[in-house]
Amino acid sequence: MTISRRTFLASTAATLAASSFSRGDVAAESPQGKESHMEIARIGSQPSTKGKAEYFTGTVRVDPLFQPHAPARTSAGSVTFEPGARSAWHTHPLGQTLIITAGCGWVQQEGGPVEEVRPGDVIWFPPGVKHWHGATPTMG
Repeated sequence: MTISRRTFLASTAATLAASSFSRGDVAAESPQGKESHMEIARIGSQPSTKGKAEYFTGTVRVDPLFQPHAPARTSAGSVTFEPGARSAWHTHPLGQTLIITAGCGWVQQEGGPVEEVRPGDVIWFPPGVKHWHGATPTMG
């Protein structure tokens, strides 16, 4: 039996920034006269973690993509939900964008209907809006 998975790219701000963290080191002069470095995060260079029980139900894997570089506030991760797994109800002070990359999932805003989401869908939860997201019971 093959188990498909639901993968979300989750960002803690409205849009994804063009910054990432980790490996490359190419120095350049910024417009402000400070030395700056391009950084490349190589695939597999950052460890995956299991979704913590206080934030998720079921089996969830979290792969960090990038953390913010000041003055930016945007960070992102790839979150994979096994069938039936989901996030707890939660909010984000700056909102949250989800980009569905694989599988079939569900999202719900408090007081609203459960909505099915598929690859290519982009979901925006405004700041402070209580919501959850995850896999359907039979398909990730």
